Amino acid sequence: RMRIDENGDLIIAQTLTASNLKNHALVENRSPTASTTSATFVTLESASAVTFSGRPILCFVNVTMFPDVANLRVELAVQIDAGSDAVAAQLNHNETEHNTVQGAVIVTPTAGSHTLRVRWRIASGSGTLSLDANDQILLHAIEL
Repeated sequence: RMRIDENGDLIIAQTLTASNLKNHALVENRSPTASTTSATFVTLESASAVTFSGRPILCFVNVTMFPDVANLRVELAVQIDAGSDAVAAQLNHNETEHNTVQGAVIVTPTAGSHTLRVRWRIASGSGTLSLDANDQILLHAIEL
């Protein structure tokens, strides 16, 4: 039986069975401190090692940040271990204020234990990208 309670929450009053659950990784930092001036990808945050089966992984990336000058274009990527960077998102910062850069990419690791990294770079323009206590980093990777 299911019902919606007075708070709008779904209440399920029976046993649920979940099958074919997939591996996933989560990186979450709600008060990061980081900055970069790099035109090449550098690691922003890493996940703990996770064992994957070799199936594709859907990676959602969401990072808030701010530039010190307008017209900086940032790219976010996901990296498996020390492999190549798979670009997941890009944004041209038109203002010097906090903006959210978000996107998704599908990557396919080999079966085994892997470390996922969120990486970033300045793709065009010259300046500094920064994160402070007003920003956050999120990577949610779900094996498909």
